[in-house]
Amino acid sequence: MQPLPNNPQLVPRGRWRGARRQFRNLQRRIEAHRFETDPAAWWDLWHTHVDWRGRGNGSWSCRLDYLHLLAAWYAKISAWGAATKRPFQSWIALHEEDAGQDAVYLHTPNPHGTPFPWIACTLPDPDSPLRATFERLLPDLELRFARRTGAVVDEIEGTTHASCIHLIWSPSVGASLAASELASEASSPESSARDGVHPSAARRT
Repeated sequence: MQPLPNNPQLVPRGRWRGARRQFRNLQRRIEAHRFETDPAAWWDLWHTHVDWRGRGNGSWSCRLDYLHLLAAWYAKISAWGAATKRPFQSWIALHEEDAGQDAVYLHTPNPHGTPFPWIACTLPDPDSPLRATFERLLPDLELRFARRTGAVVDEIEGTTHASCIHLIWSPSVGASLAASELASEASSPESSARDGVHPSAARRT
């Protein structure tokens, strides 16, 4: 059984030409990207998508091809974070309702006042349906999972529908998204130094 449902109504119509070329180009874009190393640089919930047209809504196998690219982005951020030793958070977000919204995020203290760290949950979810998938995609990282549910209002259609976003991150890549783990980091100087997070950063602002 696949971890997330398909949403065929969101798949673009028409024949998909140049799929292999598209994936090659996306992979090259990841490899060529260089994150800023200036200590004054900041990211305010920066994120990037890979499946702009939502083709992964058609089948899990297609969505998985795009998830490989998101995992590559996350691994790149992980390497950047290890080298810069600065406070940051990074995670992958998957939208059950639309594969086109799947993205990888990078977040740091910022001048806009967006809270850092960003807290997604109190405790990680030990029963995520995505655990096996991402343990294969990111085998060298210990992973955490969370779900955020709510309602989305379609102002054009005048309707409301349920929304579920799955979040994936590693406690070894920046600060956690879970309040319980942030509290633990704040009380552990060794952990804070390892992740580049000052204990005061674990407080909600």
